[in-house]
Amino acid sequence: MPSADLEKLWQWDLKSLKERIQTNGALISDRHIAMFKKYNVFVGLSIDGPCELNDARWAGSLDATRQATTRSLAAVERLMREGIPWA
Repeated sequence: MPSADLEKLWQWDLKSLKERIQTNGALISDRHIAMFKKYNVFVGLSIDGPCELNDARWAGSLDATRQATTRSLAAVERLMREGIPWA
């Protein structure tokens, strides 16, 4: 979903203070991080583990799948550094 659309949804429902999103984390950007903080978003990450354990989430080729997994794992580290709640 485009970032602008996510922000519109979270702006509309800011009063609940229990926003959530489910993602594999591969496309999390600086803008997403800023919105997660602004709207108190809890991030659910779908990942099966390191590269070889996550290969079932096929992205067209083994290389593309492993690159996406690497980005997902980097997102976990970033969320922790930024203090954003995730599971």
